[in-house]
Amino acid sequence: SEEWGCSSRQRHPRGEAVIGWAAGLGLLLVNSGSTGTSVRPGGGSSVNDLTWASLSAARTISEWRVEAEGETLSDHRYIVWALRLPKPRQARR
Repeated sequence: SEEWGCSSRQRHPRGEAVIGWAAGLGLLLVNSGSTGTSVRPGGGSSVNDLTWASLSAARTISEWRVEAEGETLSDHRYIVWALRLPKPRQARR
């Protein structure tokens, strides 16, 4: 699906079903960019690992990226992100 970096020519009914499922649950797709999350022998790649979050959780996620370097011992690449958490409140005495 275009939502996770595929071209409009690559639309697939399963991708559309996933988008409908997530929308029904109020989930947002956190993936950004179009770097492939998995690689195939011969050099191809695809985006088939998706990070979904509720609206409140999505607001705390930053720096989402696919780690293209490094060995995972899998055909899937690492997905890395950071969380922006609010500062804890000081307890009143």
